[in-house]
Amino acid sequence: MFLFFPFPVTLPEEIAHAEAAYYQQLAEADLTAREFDAFLSHLPPKAQLAVAARGVEANRDLLPFRRYVLEQRGQPLATYLLAELSPAAFAYWHANR
Repeated sequence: MFLFFPFPVTLPEEIAHAEAAYYQQLAEADLTAREFDAFLSHLPPKAQLAVAARGVEANRDLLPFRRYVLEQRGQPLATYLLAELSPAAFAYWHANR
């Protein structure tokens, strides 16, 4: 299912819309403290300290955290984009990531 736009968009715009939709799949309430702790364990030590100091509540909108949760729940970004983007936009994204 490709995104439909009633007006012409560039490939980067199409990708930006699809990525925004990917991250918006999670409501902030859907993110748990357990998932936050698991996410922290994958960060470099200095980043762990900085992110942990802000706490789970302040980091609910952090895109790497949201992506981590979605991927742990079986929804990888690449799979989502493959389903949502036009073939040209996905090829562009894949070549430029």
